[in-house]
Amino acid sequence: INYFRSFILNQKGIVSSYLIGNDTLSVQFEKELEDNQWLGYRIVKRLKVLSEDSFEIVENEVKAANIQCVFINSSTTVLNEKSVMFLKKLHEHYLVDIRLFSEQFSNKLKRSSYELFGHIPVVTMFSYELDNAINRMIKRLFDVIFSLLILIFILTWLLPLIAIIIKLTSKGSV
Repeated sequence: INYFRSFILNQKGIVSSYLIGNDTLSVQFEKELEDNQWLGYRIVKRLKVLSEDSFEIVENEVKAANIQCVFINSSTTVLNEKSVMFLKKLHEHYLVDIRLFSEQFSNKLKRSSYELFGHIPVVTMFSYELDNAINRMIKRLFDVIFSLLILIFILTWLLPLIAIIIKLTSKGSV
């Protein structure tokens, strides 16, 4: 990981990115990328709103600036069929990674994830670490090992010690 971070911070692994959106979340998103350069993205071009009139401009800027990723604020950008087809063209012809972010996702769906059902993305609104079977198995393994360690290293001497103290301080059986 340290090699990866130094690679990013030396500007060798920076992904040239395009930002579409013009609200406070878009400004905040751009600032987050600037403040956290280790993420590996730098906004080199920005557009307020994606519309049919701007398709050609965006395509020319993607070619000219060698843009590798387009971030779209889906809260402020209407993604109709034509814009989706245009973004698909950018992805297929210029190998541009298309990523969406939204105010709804950032505020209300902090622990969300998504998966594809065919070609339809479905957002799981709330997910937890123990929803994953591997994480449940790891936790169970930890619980069993920890309990065995307590049993072997603490209870083997503590229970006889308590029995001796009880026998010395009171009459009758332990």
